[in-house]
Amino acid sequence: MTLIVIEINDFKLTVHDKEDSSEHCAYAYIEKEGVIFGEKALSNIKLSPDDFHSHYWQRLGYEKINNNNQQIRHFADLAYLQLSDITKKYEDNVQVVFIVPCYYKEQQLALLLGLATSCKLHTLALINHDIINIEKVDYKGDYCVGQLGLHSSNLSHITIDQSIEFKNTKTFPELGFLELVSFISNWCNQNFIKHLRFDSLHSAHTEQALFDQVYKILSLLSNTGTLVDQNILINEKSIKIEKIDFIDKISEFYSDLFGGTLQNKSLHCTAKLYNLISNTQYKHQGKLISKVPTFDLILKYLPFINEQSGICLLDKVPTLKEYKNSKVKKLDIPTHIICNQFCVAFKGENIYLNETKNSNHPFSRKQSNSSYIAITPSNNHLKLTVLKDVSIKVNKSLISQSIILNCGDTISNLDQLNLKLIIVDEEF
Repeated sequence: MTLIVIEINDFKLTVHDKEDSSEHCAYAYIEKEGVIFGEKALSNIKLSPDDFHSHYWQRLGYEKINNNNQQIRHFADLAYLQLSDITKKYEDNVQVVFIVPCYYKEQQLALLLGLATSCKLHTLALINHDIINIEKVDYKGDYCVGQLGLHSSNLSHITIDQSIEFKNTKTFPELGFLELVSFISNWCNQNFIKHLRFDSLHSAHTEQALFDQVYKILSLLSNTGTLVDQNILINEKSIKIEKIDFIDKISEFYSDLFGGTLQNKSLHCTAKLYNLISNTQYKHQGKLISKVPTFDLILKYLPFINEQSGICLLDKVPTLKEYKNSKVKKLDIPTHIICNQFCVAFKGENIYLNETKNSNHPFSRKQSNSSYIAITPSNNHLKLTVLKDVSIKVNKSLISQSIILNCGDTISNLDQLNLKLIIVDEEF
């Protein structure tokens, strides 16, 4: 019997089979006689916001929708219509494994099974998305998986030992991709008002034009990590957005997500989230998840899936490979900082970097009026905080507020003061 795998999040649905994979954006525009799904629906997000919907996979349920289409009463109807559309090419009762968001509750999982039955799909299993995402790492231990959605982002705690197990997740509402587009669009509009005395939000058409351009820029960034200076053109009025300013706004938007401690967990981000922060100071806080082909991975898990009694959410799956070591990988926490011929050990205490006009080296244990950087050991990591309005670079990238430091990182300022973080295993 044919097997397909469907990955679900509020960003998109991805259907995998033995031949190919296809992506379907989770956007819907309701018309009187039908529904437009995918990116084509986006052209109406500002022109007709009451008929545009993008929450129906995130808030899968019976939330009512007011519209003129008699076939659609609630979010579940939209989910059913899209699921039916993307699976209609397969034979009836095709076997399916759903990979689902970590935040789905029992009611949403039960509804999904009902929708699958209505679409004549034979469900074999539901698997937590994050334990599939992290499968390819090299070491056992505790991990934090960062994933981007349309309307929220998530940091999930995963452990790998004899099995890969989901522990818990923290959801960051309003930190999704569409919220980022709106945030950047509003900032661009402030620039239009400031420099050209033109309010690009004064009509639905100009607001849609602004949204379309910002969405295109951020889509390219989330897919490739590419960002350059940009010109935004509306009604023959144009503003130029410098790359560095764009990066600052993205950093500001994601400060709550990346500003906290990971508590000794190694952070790995899915591709879209990693690419969005790849030009910011947060790029050193996480690694890009190297993902195996989803369909091939599920084929390897089929014997385990077939052993299960009934259909349940799998939050724990066996490991399929030998890891490089049998111990938890230690995070590369620097022990010393060096500058020219000087080297200072942290020893669990703060180190401040100071202006060096009247001193041979920039370090001190206490903050003074000349201190412009504080490096603070806390919860098995080092945090750098900028204390003054000065240009500070970590690994040649400008930072504006704070950043988590790793072994091998370099710190520099406009005075060409260069410092490096190292690990000293033993002093003698």
